[in-house]
Amino acid sequence: MRPRLPLILGLLVAGALAAGWWMSSSKPLAPFEIGPASHTGKPVVTKKPVVQSKPVVPSPPARPAPLSVPAPVAPPPSPAMVEAAPATEPAQKVFPPPTAPTALDARKRHTEELEQVGLMLRDYRTLMHENPVGTNAEIMAALMGGNPKRARLGPPAGQALNEQGELLDQWGTPYFFHQMSAKVMEIRSAGPDKRMWTSDDIVVR
Repeated sequence: MRPRLPLILGLLVAGALAAGWWMSSSKPLAPFEIGPASHTGKPVVTKKPVVQSKPVVPSPPARPAPLSVPAPVAPPPSPAMVEAAPATEPAQKVFPPPTAPTALDARKRHTEELEQVGLMLRDYRTLMHENPVGTNAEIMAALMGGNPKRARLGPPAGQALNEQGELLDQWGTPYFFHQMSAKVMEIRSAGPDKRMWTSDDIVVR
């Protein structure tokens, strides 16, 4: 009997190894679930379904963003092209050359000065109700404050007096005042020849 004992043990070990291999390689059995007792009083054993999880499918790799191609940049002009390009100059306005004042222009300007003297005399008449009387120097003294109301009305802008207090024209000759009435005064300039009672005299009233 003793010589057979190792053989029996070896068979048992081999059988146990074969049973373990078969159990590990076979499909897992569905677990059993014990339900409520039947009318016979014995519990009903039901198989619990095995829920197999769905295989996880890897998502496709994301596509790389398309590369943006920069717009072509024009090369800078070469120095030779810059030199060859014609330079644009701004248009210049052409003005006519100034013309020399004529004798007619001078006479017109002097007539306007005489009219300023006439306005000065008008202001005196408005204030005193009559023209001043006397020589050039006496009339200018009355217009420059030598009147009962001490009103200073002259001389006109741009015109001057000589040392005797006489009002001068643009050629440096004293005006001649002629009191024609209490309301009318004649003013005469000798003109360019500086002589009274000639053809170039300028007269206003």
